Amino acid sequence: MTSKEDATPKLKEVSVLLDQAGGTNLIHKSNANRNKSRLTRFVASLP
Repeated sequence: MTSKEDATPKLKEVSVLLDQAGGTNLIHKSNANRNKSRLTRFVASLP
């Protein structure tokens, strides 16, 4: 990913998947939230 415009739709898809994984105890909810936060900050830093 090189631009924020390309990464934003993908971020939404990944956020939904992480929410589902956290909701079904595939991963811990805190782990899902932490990963979403890190990805959001990364996408925000893109030019």
